[in-house]
Amino acid sequence: MKKTKLRLTWLVPCCLVILSSCKKGTDSPLIPPITDTVSTRNADVDALIAMRASSSFNYETHKDITLNIRILAPDNTPIKNIPVSILTMAEEIGGVVLFKSLTDNQGKISGKVKFSTALSQVVIDAKYLGVIRNPAVQIVDGSLVCTLGGSNGYAGNVVLNSPLSGKPSKISGGILQRPLSVYNYIGTYDGQGKPNYLEPGNELISADFLANINASLPERQPVMTYHPDYLSNNVETNLNITALSDIWFTFIAEGAGYRSSIAYFTYPTNTPPQKTSDIDSLYIILPNASLSGSGGALQAGNTVRLGRFSAGTSIGFALISDGWNGSGVGNGRWIVYSLDQLNPVSDPKLKRQSILLYDNVQSLFLVGFEDIRRDNSACDNDFNDCIFYLKGNPVTAISTTNVNPIDKPVDKDGDGVNDTYDAFPNDPTRAYINYYPSQNSTATVVFEDNWPYLGDYDLNDLVVGYQYIVISDALNRAIQMKAKYVLKASGAAYRNGFGVEFPFSSALVKSATGSIVTDNQIVTLGANGCETGQAKAVIIPFDDAYTAMNDSKTGFNTFTGSPFLSRDTIAIDLSFTRPLLAAELGTAPFNPFIIIDRTRGREAHLAGYTPTQKADAKYFNTGVDKTNVAQSMYYKTGSSLPWGLAFTEEFSYPEEGKAINAAYSLFIPWAISSGASNSGWYKDTANMISNFIYKK
Repeated sequence: MKKTKLRLTWLVPCCLVILSSCKKGTDSPLIPPITDTVSTRNADVDALIAMRASSSFNYETHKDITLNIRILAPDNTPIKNIPVSILTMAEEIGGVVLFKSLTDNQGKISGKVKFSTALSQVVIDAKYLGVIRNPAVQIVDGSLVCTLGGSNGYAGNVVLNSPLSGKPSKISGGILQRPLSVYNYIGTYDGQGKPNYLEPGNELISADFLANINASLPERQPVMTYHPDYLSNNVETNLNITALSDIWFTFIAEGAGYRSSIAYFTYPTNTPPQKTSDIDSLYIILPNASLSGSGGALQAGNTVRLGRFSAGTSIGFALISDGWNGSGVGNGRWIVYSLDQLNPVSDPKLKRQSILLYDNVQSLFLVGFEDIRRDNSACDNDFNDCIFYLKGNPVTAISTTNVNPIDKPVDKDGDGVNDTYDAFPNDPTRAYINYYPSQNSTATVVFEDNWPYLGDYDLNDLVVGYQYIVISDALNRAIQMKAKYVLKASGAAYRNGFGVEFPFSSALVKSATGSIVTDNQIVTLGANGCETGQAKAVIIPFDDAYTAMNDSKTGFNTFTGSPFLSRDTIAIDLSFTRPLLAAELGTAPFNPFIIIDRTRGREAHLAGYTPTQKADAKYFNTGVDKTNVAQSMYYKTGSSLPWGLAFTEEFSYPEEGKAINAAYSLFIPWAISSGASNSGWYKDTANMISNFIYKK
């Protein structure tokens, strides 16, 4: 809010009272400090004063979530050192990554994170073949508990058929390429398309074998650049039988958004079909090639005996994209084949839709399909939308001529993380990057700067967008943190600064560079770039919002229609004297605070957050502040109002002079309920008062 500072020193018996007053423009009359009993002449602020939220409510729009996630191979062995993401929804339908971490040696991810209180479900994705993709998981009692993979496919609080997972419930039209009469079913199947003719017991698929598969056909890695040799014209893509043999088909994984079907066909090795009409029948192996919990009922290791085949016979495969229609195999969107010439794409460079690899250790042939036509812009060309393998008895009855070998994981820097998943494959001290709140967005913190008085409660006196980028090693220890701060608005006459306290010791910071500190009489930085005189690490991105914005005016970006000011991001780069454990690093937003009007001891924090060692305790319990150190209650009024709010996303803050409850009608109901209801009050467009929200 726009304020002119007025300090009046009144002598009264036994006390000295210092009052700050607010002024809206040069013509407005001065008003006395706002208390819980004095009218503000503003009905909206009066409504806030009259409100009685619980003294234990800290106005958090985020919540602490305890993680208990485990990733297992189908044989129940842990899958270690792979990155696992937690998202708002499946990335394919616009999901945002909220958190990423590497699994430990037990395949576990544990610890605490902060998510928006509006979230009740999230999606977890390892992007790892052999593990269910994008299952939705319910947050229960502040915990995220699940096992992905394992002999049962999944366990814990997995939510089946959630729209967040991104797999459509049914096809939306298709392209009829051939009459349905060519489909021949091997046997019967259940209501989810799971065959009733599966072999008893599943094939055991180990973590080591999955590592080889993921090294060969990693998720979202185009084969053209990652393994161009797989697309050579002279490589084999079908099974060529050289002696009488029994053949078994084993399902491994699917990374598709469709509920596709898998079939096989046969032909004489020396006279392959040249067009689809040359195929007599497509024998349906899997009516619905979808994992349990991902639109189907299959498990990795499910096996089907295809039959006995004579020498000179070749076996090809077909994928009916989105073929499962809920009761059988329908037209699908298109059919793609393991023979290039049968595929509907006209460009000869894009006709390959499947890949065949040989594993000489296990004597099996691995097949990977791309389920989207490769002339379609949605195709990711990773050839892992359906993965299965074939075995023969005798094992030598299938030709290996011109069949590419399966790949093995590579770890050039020896840190235990395969190069496919290592963001720094040549640096053993670094392995992956984590962003908060996400790679392409910022979170927001807003402050009212009249503490210990209330002010106009438009919460735009300082508005800062922020993002944290943490670089970690293979043991999930933080090596470096980059903090980015965007000064978005200052609706104040005060020249306010901004700081952040971290939970770790200042001695653990090797260097912190990038602060904009203009007055060493107010803020003093030590040799490592942290503020001196603080046990915990405290950084000061800027000590004066107007200097940081290169502006000498008395407020910016709070009046709609006024010139918009922008500034380059203030980037603080922190390096540590040793790697920090996740528990040592803590979680965003950490402890942000405002330094009011270049008075270092006058700092205001979010509700419930402790002051730094530089805070002057004389301000506590003056004005309307009701801080109670004994009860760990900080920075709240008698009606439990805070002086700041933090959001895990961008926040549209109020226009100058418009109280938060005037712009957001659900703010008070949310506060009175202690956050139990209306948790999305700040993004509920139906209950926003658009004219009271700042716009550029």
